[in-house]
Amino acid sequence: MPLQCVAACLKRHPDNGYQLIVEIPLSQGYAKDTYIDGLKEREAEFPTGIDLDGFAIVIPHTPVIHVNRTGTAVGILHKPVTFHEMGGDEEDTVEARLVIMLCVDNPSAHIDKLQKIIEMIQDKEFLGKLTEAKTEKAILDVLKA
Repeated sequence: MPLQCVAACLKRHPDNGYQLIVEIPLSQGYAKDTYIDGLKEREAEFPTGIDLDGFAIVIPHTPVIHVNRTGTAVGILHKPVTFHEMGGDEEDTVEARLVIMLCVDNPSAHIDKLQKIIEMIQDKEFLGKLTEAKTEKAILDVLKA
């Protein structure tokens, strides 16, 4: 997989798993202090929730001004988080269990990264292996395959 991993973290905290994943790029220097606010603003304007046959995924990301360097964090949530659905109406939501957090520092690479992720998650075998991974190493192995 041609994506650099910031960290692949299996987050199973029942209350704030999403918040823990959001903080990974910031805590590891991939994102600027404005990153979390940038995520919220971007998600409010352009939702990233995707429903794939009943399994919801979210791909939050920000404009490059909030990013120091390119990377990706992946998290599998024990407790789903509600997101607005990509391309849906305001009331259309998904209950996301898989979070693929992007940091992209090159505006021209942004769309390419998203397209590669969309291709990967449409592969049911890949998605199944990713969501069944129980450790950080297992998630990384799936992502690198």
